[in-house]
Amino acid sequence: MKNNSKSFSIDAVKRIKSLLKKKGLANKELDKNLRKQFYEIHSNYYKNFDYSKALLKLKESGSLSVHEKLLKKYDSNRFIVINDLYDIIWKITGKPKILLDLACGLNPLTLPWMKLPNDCKYFCYDLEKNLINFLNDYFKIMKKKGCKAFLIDVLASPPETKCDVAFLFKASTCFEWQSPKSTVLLLEKKGLQSFFD
Repeated sequence: MKNNSKSFSIDAVKRIKSLLKKKGLANKELDKNLRKQFYEIHSNYYKNFDYSKALLKLKESGSLSVHEKLLKKYDSNRFIVINDLYDIIWKITGKPKILLDLACGLNPLTLPWMKLPNDCKYFCYDLEKNLINFLNDYFKIMKKKGCKAFLIDVLASPPETKCDVAFLFKASTCFEWQSPKSTVLLLEKKGLQSFFD
């Protein structure tokens, strides 16, 4: 799947352009490097993931095996721990009433393993439009009324929604590569504390 900068949130484009300008890049180099940055921080991870085909499969069957096949294309390592992962997290945090998934990627497809309470609100954030549209269609297919995905670059505009738990799976490495200490700054803005503090 091809992405250009128009498919990314305006805040993300502005933030990354600002980082590139600080490196002293001229306009021609700026546009070329902007595309490269978006490829490295987002598109590279989803280049083999076909949103339309995935939605068709999920409409046919929302089974765990379908979810597993789709997720393995994106992140096969997650399945080493998926059956116990959320039970371990909920033992530490308690099951949330409001759960945020910051820079969520395809993590919302692990929803069947989360076993969230029916009244839990699950809000997901990422910076690419096609992914967000896919996730909102997925929530409709799965009849998850309390779930919604938003087109937001969490580094530029952290969501103001209060929550019980916020996920930041695997995004921290990418954040730090873009801007050192950005993960800590995001956690501080959200008033969150890492399990690793």
